[in-house]
Formats: sequence, structure tokens, C-alpha cells
Amino acid sequence: MEKRNFVIVTLVICLMVSTYFNYQSYKTKSNYESYLSQVLSNEVAMLASNVFNARDILDQSMEDMQISKAELDYLAVVLNGIAMGLQEIDQINIHLNFVELNNNGKTFVRVNSQFSQYITNDLISKRTNNPLSDSEEKIRLTSEEINNLSKIYELLNEYSIIIDETVDGINNKGQLTDDYIRTNFVKKDDWILLLERINDVSNSTGGD
Repeated sequence: MEKRNFVIVTLVICLMVSTYFNYQSYKTKSNYESYLSQVLSNEVAMLASNVFNARDILDQSMEDMQISKAELDYLAVVLNGIAMGLQEIDQINIHLNFVELNNNGKTFVRVNSQFSQYITNDLISKRTNNPLSDSEEKIRLTSEEINNLSKIYELLNEYSIIIDETVDGINNKGQLTDDYIRTNFVKKDDWILLLERINDVSNSTGGD
């Protein structure tokens, strides 16, 4: 009888210990997913804001055939930010082993970095020799420069269409709405679809 009671007590204790560790494991996993969701949702929100803002500046500048130094500075920083943001999103994808991208996602980093360098080296450095010049002063754009900027615009416009079609809670200005859910974001499929489609579009562009 005592032996039977000992076995029962031992089984109860083992069950309690197992339940405790399973709960702790679940809690740890849940906290980690919550952390990743916050990081990922912030990256996607920042990406959307950068893409839409840069696209709109380029659209207006090409229409006016001129652009300010401040806008060029902003575009150079934002394009580099888009490259780094996409890389951060892909790093989460790689960490979670969700999808394997063509060219390992390197194209969207290279393309946007090249565009950023073009603005810095070919438009800012060559056209604004005086660093103290008025940052709001407009710089006239040549036909060749407008043509080059149009390639950047076309890529960003493709990005904006993809964001609009894949991520809930982001309007056509890149602003967050009440539908933008940050919790459990990592479990949603839209950010993976976003990454895949942006990668495909970037591969088509190729940075040429």
C-alpha cells in the first residue's frame, strides 16, 4: 500500500514538474514571438513610410524637373534605409527558416544601395559644391537625371503597390491605420509575401 502511494505521489510530482517546465517553455516562446512581432512590425511600418515618402518626392520632382538639396539628402538616406530595412526583415525570415529567396535577398540590398550612391555621388556631390548653400534651393534636373530618377521611382512604385496589396493596416500614403496589428505579427503570412514579391521585383530591376 505504501509502495503504491509512493508511486502515485512520484507520478503526481513528475506531472507537476513537467507541467511547470512546459508552461515556462511556452511562456518563453510566447515572449520571444511577441518580441519578434514588435521588431518585425516596426521594420515593416518604417519600410512602408520610407517607400511611400521617397516615391512621392520623386514623383513631384520629376514633374517639376527640379529638386532641393534637402530632398536629395533625404532620398539618399531613405534608399539606404530601405535596403537595410529589407535586410533586417530577411534576417528574421532566415532565423525562422520560413522561405529561401532567389539570390538570397541580396538584390534588393544592392539595388537600393546603388540608387542611394547614385544620388549621393552623381547628384549631390557634383551639383552642390557649396556645403553651406541653402538646402531648400532647387536644383534643375537634366533629361538624363530625370530618366535615372524615373528608374528609382518605378521600383519604389512597385514596392508601394506590393505593400498596399500584402500588408493590412497601411494606407496608400504609407501611414498606419487602426487595422495595423502588431501582436502576433510574426505569425502572419503577409510579411513573407511582401518580402518574396519585393525580392522578385528587385531581381527584375537588377540595379541596371
